[in-house]
Amino acid sequence: MHLEYDTGMSNKIFKCYRPIYFDMAKIGNGIQMGLSWIPDSNGHVPGNAISVGEGIYIARMHESGDLIPGKVVSQYNKAFCSHDGRELEHQNYEVLCDTCAPGTSQCFRWLPASNGNVPDNAVVGGLSKYGDALYVARSEISGEPVAGKVHHGHTNAYFPYGGKEHAVKQYDVLVWCKK
Repeated sequence: MHLEYDTGMSNKIFKCYRPIYFDMAKIGNGIQMGLSWIPDSNGHVPGNAISVGEGIYIARMHESGDLIPGKVVSQYNKAFCSHDGRELEHQNYEVLCDTCAPGTSQCFRWLPASNGNVPDNAVVGGLSKYGDALYVARSEISGEPVAGKVHHGHTNAYFPYGGKEHAVKQYDVLVWCKK
C-alpha cells in the first residue's frame, strides 16, 4: 500500500510503503542518514545506541498497528512505548544507532520544540496505523530522561513513564544535521 501525506515540513510530501521497515533512519523527505534501526531484545542495546540518559536509549516497537518510538531501559531488561494513555512493555524492539562512517562528525542533534511542532529535518521514528509520522523526541518526567514521540498533527509529545503515557508541551526533537 502506498500512502502520501503532508508532514508539515516545508510543504514536502512524505511517501511511505507498508509493511514498514527502515534500515536507515530517514527525515521527512526521504533522505537517508547515518542512523540505523538495529533489532534487539530483552534490554540489550548495540554499543553505538543513541542514549537520552544513563542506561536509557531510543527504540521503536510495533503496537496495535503502529510503529512507535520509545525507549529501552537497560536496568528493566525491556523497552517501553506510550499508546492510548498507557506505558506498554516490549521484549522485542529496534534500537536507533549511530552508524556514521568512522571519523565523520555526528549527523544528528537535538533541537527544542513545543506544542506538537517539529523542526525542519526531524527524524521520523515510526508511523501510526493511519500513516501519520511519529518523530523521535526526548524530555524528562519526574527528573528522569525519557524518549518518545511527537505524533504529527497533535499538540504534544508523548512519553512512556511510570505505567502511563505523559503528554508534554515542551520537548526536544532529534534532527538531521546537514553537512
